Amino acid sequence: MMRRTILFLTFSLILLSSEGWSREWTAFQATRSGDIYYFDPESVEKPGEGLVRAWTKIERTAFEGGDFKKNVEEVVSGKKEKVTGEILQLVEIRCPEKTFRVINLVVFDKDKEIKEYYSDPSEWNAIPSESVMNFLRLEVCK
Repeated sequence: MMRRTILFLTFSLILLSSEGWSREWTAFQATRSGDIYYFDPESVEKPGEGLVRAWTKIERTAFEGGDFKKNVEEVVSGKKEKVTGEILQLVEIRCPEKTFRVINLVVFDKDKEIKEYYSDPSEWNAIPSESVMNFLRLEVCK
């Protein structure tokens, strides 16, 4: 338990100081439910043949109707009052196999308070061709 607490604190400090809000995020996809997906191009690592790691950020938003594209543009351009929370995650992709897993994940509320934290890598999952993860794969597996 102590080891997990130390890992959590260490990860939180690293995340907030270098991987969190101080990064330049590049939007790559949005969903009808209001989630806007970003990745940090500076964080992209290629540790082995066909393997890529990158930090992603998901901004959860509260759209109140109207023009979906306009709402996304407002959030991306800096009008953050519609953001209801964020998820930061370190994703690992096996490019040739078109599979992915999440290495670390932190869920924040709108005040940037940590609500959930996961440090156990998920299982490898197939990347469906029409999924958000496939849009990320196309960006980072070049």
